Amino acid sequence: MAAVAVQQSEYAPPCDLVILICQDSNQLSLRIGQKIEANSRLGGCEVKRARPSPCIYTTDTSVRIEHLRAPSVERRGEVVVVRDSDKVYVYPADVWDRVMDDYINPMIAGDPPAEPGLLLYGPPGTGKTQMLELIAKMTGFAAFRLGPHTVYSKYVGSSESNLKTTLESALREEPSVVLIDDAEWLLTSRSLTEGESEAYAQIRVNLFNYFFSYLQNLKNMRRRVLVVAATNMSPSAIDPALKRSGRFGRPVFIPLPSYETLLTYFKARGMDEKEADKAARYLASMGGSLADAEAYYEAWRKKKPFKFESTEGRGYVRPVPPLPVTLTSDVNLKYV
Repeated sequence: MAAVAVQQSEYAPPCDLVILICQDSNQLSLRIGQKIEANSRLGGCEVKRARPSPCIYTTDTSVRIEHLRAPSVERRGEVVVVRDSDKVYVYPADVWDRVMDDYINPMIAGDPPAEPGLLLYGPPGTGKTQMLELIAKMTGFAAFRLGPHTVYSKYVGSSESNLKTTLESALREEPSVVLIDDAEWLLTSRSLTEGESEAYAQIRVNLFNYFFSYLQNLKNMRRRVLVVAATNMSPSAIDPALKRSGRFGRPVFIPLPSYETLLTYFKARGMDEKEADKAARYLASMGGSLADAEAYYEAWRKKKPFKFESTEGRGYVRPVPPLPVTLTSDVNLKYV
């Protein structure tokens, strides 16, 4: 009877489903008759979803708890070290700060991101795909993945339907993130359909038009849905309509790691100063990526030789600080 009385006084129906995101479920406190709303907090947990919202918690309410193990983030000078389980990633601090300040922190605080879309671009192996996954883990929001293998279909109208289904699911599960890796299949300029078969070109234009409208609606309705896309191609190949404010806005460039970034990575993995310096100098001078750094570390850990793949088409070689050397002349002058 007490629960009924509270329910009536709160003017809310009973909860059918409650989904919580918790770092520590011991901090959760639920009581019969408690009013619950989506995007609110219950002790140390966030209410990811309440159906309906608001609603009253009863003995018949189905409760699902998702434990959030957020990656640890440590700032070291001009770079940020992110540890996720046994993985280590190093990003330029200005890149990390922009992603967090403009996109992630507003959503965690209950606001929409600065733009509904976040476009990450840069050379292969720089950690773009990993950043997609880190964003999903840091927020704890529902994550939806889009790729050509999950969208394209040989049946008429099915490709468009597949895209629509995933994007509408992200709206229903708000707050949420939509992750698109190797996003050129969806974001390439419509002017580049020339030379494609008429049927395929039409499907791609249909997909683009729906996706464009979706982004625009997210902005207009101030929804807590973030579409994060990663690509290796230049932003110049992205359809210009997507790069305007209110869609993806200004893309975020993730460069190949500098010597300092590589040095930080190897030291974070446990190498001593001398070994880390040696590895960082080698990879920086060869135009290596963070993917190469991980391969180098694994070879070093297993005491195996490291074979560097061709750097053709990778981008550029970074300057490396000179080694401290001692030169001796006939008059026994030393320069260090």
